[in-house]
Amino acid sequence: MNPKIAKESKSENLLWIEIGLESKWFVAIVYIPRDSGDQNDQTLAELQRDILVFGSKGRAIVMGDFNARVGELPNIVSNPFLNKNELVIKRQSRDKTVSRQGKELMTTLNAVGLGLVNGSYEIADYTSIQHSGNSVIDSIWIEGRILSRGLKTKVWRPS
Repeated sequence: MNPKIAKESKSENLLWIEIGLESKWFVAIVYIPRDSGDQNDQTLAELQRDILVFGSKGRAIVMGDFNARVGELPNIVSNPFLNKNELVIKRQSRDKTVSRQGKELMTTLNAVGLGLVNGSYEIADYTSIQHSGNSVIDSIWIEGRILSRGLKTKVWRPS
């Protein structure tokens, strides 16, 4: 696999790793803190630019804790090179809440060709269990053309 750091990110909340020998996979690990305003906007803007760059060199995958609730918003994945919607996938989730940050996240990543795996082919399970309420805030995003093949996620819980 030969993993290595793919890029020195401007944001301390974003890490890109390159893996693969024959085909290149670029994996972004992201943490978006709650209510960090401009810093979060800058991280998402950098992430969006990076997805376009790395997507032209190989496959891009994004995963992490986004602290953004997308409820059951559908994936409306664009082809960033043709500037049109190419794929719509309905989603289901135990978490029905949609936050402003969730709408922004879904729009931002769908616009550069990525779709949200959580809830696309099964009901998205809670990823954050809290006394104040459960939510789905940790997510995995992949290229729409791969997502359309029908991938599922599993949230593992300690025994």
